[in-house]
Amino acid sequence: MRPRAALPTLALLAAVGLALTGCAGVRPRADVSRAVAEVDADELMHSVETLCAFGPRPVGLEAPTRNTLRWLRRTLEGLGYEVTEETFGWPRRAELFAVVNVPGSDEEIRLLQEDFHHFFSGAPLGARAEALREQGWEVRGFSGRAPETPEVHQLVNLIAEKRGTTRPDRVVEVSAHYDTVPGSPGADDDASGCAALLEVARVLADVPTQRTLRLCFFAAEETGLDGSKVHVDAMLARAAAREDGLVEVDALINLDSVGFVNREPDSQDAPMRVPLVAWMPTTGDFLSVLGTWSTSWIGAEFLAVQETYVPELRTFDAKRIAGFFSDARRSDHAWYWDAGIPAVFLTDTTEFRGAPYHLPTDVPEAIDREFLRQVTQATLAATMHLLDR
Repeated sequence: MRPRAALPTLALLAAVGLALTGCAGVRPRADVSRAVAEVDADELMHSVETLCAFGPRPVGLEAPTRNTLRWLRRTLEGLGYEVTEETFGWPRRAELFAVVNVPGSDEEIRLLQEDFHHFFSGAPLGARAEALREQGWEVRGFSGRAPETPEVHQLVNLIAEKRGTTRPDRVVEVSAHYDTVPGSPGADDDASGCAALLEVARVLADVPTQRTLRLCFFAAEETGLDGSKVHVDAMLARAAAREDGLVEVDALINLDSVGFVNREPDSQDAPMRVPLVAWMPTTGDFLSVLGTWSTSWIGAEFLAVQETYVPELRTFDAKRIAGFFSDARRSDHAWYWDAGIPAVFLTDTTEFRGAPYHLPTDVPEAIDREFLRQVTQATLAATMHLLDR
């Protein structure tokens, strides 16, 4: 998930009458119930651990990124999916490094601040240092470096598809990003989302669906949602070339940071509340379901399916107006919202409940395996209903 660019306005959603899940259920399907039961917490944690073992995967760090892509491709192709790549260039500019002390140790590392350019753009060094301290780093100083010659990193979105049986031209997408910020292995942000996608792929590998299932593993989310922008721009270009002008994607479910809970009292940050009306829960043990007013049907669909198949998963319903708040746009679904493509954003809210957000301590041990399993179950069930809608 991208660094926040403003005050934590996500919590302001509490001020407009949004509430905990109370959505009417849907008629259960036996095949969906069987699929939900197959979701395996051990498989999910294996994926999280494997991705974290590759190390931090920021833009420009080629070895761990290459290893990540190779493993994802091999896993998806082994399940029978058709895997393609969307490649694009990302320019390397002057680099500014922050020299920081790893929390809890004497080790020093350098964080490449260029990867935070949307957050830190134009900010003086004092402001940058303060922002890093708020994230938990001890800042020792800064150093700079300008490339001798212009350089462009070649980045890759990895796309896996399973063709639909009766409506293969219509697509349901599920997405996560595989990159991290420098210095963080990214267990929650966003190995948890990638693990959920891989588990959806595993369970649905031999399940026929009417529409085409497309799993998107986006690059460069942390540098400004660059990978998803390339993907959405390509979809819009294809739509413009069609006679009917329609985008092929009917709906997107985007998962970004879906594995961390904090069950301590008052652990969930929500600075504005409306007594006797509605507000975010004060305990950080729920999944936020974020959508826009114009395409709120997909959020309603997700919540109805979740209530039917995974009622034990606590959710916060913000399916209608999240698009008006900057903090709700901090992941790859934002380009879909801008293009008018129905999309729902699933997140544990990261730093708003004390997650080790963008830190070296974002490791597999920080993941709540049962919460991640429940989120994956709800995602799988919603995906199946959307594919056969």
